[in-house]
Amino acid sequence: MLNSIRVIALNTYKESIRDRILLVLVVFSILLFGASLFLGSISLDQDSKIIIDMGFFGIFFFGVIITIFLGSSAVSKEIEQKTAYPVLARPIRRSWYLTGKFFGIAMTLFVLTLFMSLIFIVLVGLRTGWSNIDIALTLALFYTYLEFCVLSSLMLLFSSFSSAVMSAIYGIAFFLIGHSTPTIVSLIQTAPKFIRNVFLGIYYIFPNFEKFNLRNDAVYHIKPYTGEVFFTVGYALLYCFILLFLANLAFKKQEL
Repeated sequence: MLNSIRVIALNTYKESIRDRILLVLVVFSILLFGASLFLGSISLDQDSKIIIDMGFFGIFFFGVIITIFLGSSAVSKEIEQKTAYPVLARPIRRSWYLTGKFFGIAMTLFVLTLFMSLIFIVLVGLRTGWSNIDIALTLALFYTYLEFCVLSSLMLLFSSFSSAVMSAIYGIAFFLIGHSTPTIVSLIQTAPKFIRNVFLGIYYIFPNFEKFNLRNDAVYHIKPYTGEVFFTVGYALLYCFILLFLANLAFKKQEL
């Protein structure tokens, strides 16, 4: 089992990392880092904040696009092109196949996030001082990667039963909802009980992507408590497991 998952993960990683679209997106993120240096240089005593803000935005924005691109086509594209058939014709369970796909995408996201983060850290250190590279900034980058992993497992769920385009649409919708529900819940405290219960249900069912947003705190060097870090890591692992389990159930119903 582990060997099959490892082989599928490595193949997925190799195929993903060779994709030219990923290279283009990474280049655009680096260009955004350069733009942040220019804007920081013409700002009035706000250069550090602008550079860090735009750096976080670049990693987050392009990372989300890459995650949606990889996850939405991970299964559906291979089924449409029938490249998954020879793999699934072997004594390999579909759950192993999906797990391998997830780890392959997670490896790709780790490499790309690490690459962009290192460039970001060097630029921040050289331009604003190495004192700005602290545990808060490092944890914010780590939380961003966890968010990508949860989003990729969500994309695999949609990709297991729908086309790449529809998977991307579903993923974007759920991602936006996951970032919006905490704010909505806080704003409807005076609403009728039924409406509050509906939004509370959505809040607890949908992944709360705002739990992974430490970017604003990192700008002001605010770090979470150790217990919060362990809780967030556990939260991400739990949702990845649940979403992959649901993806496996959906994928088993597919007639190949």
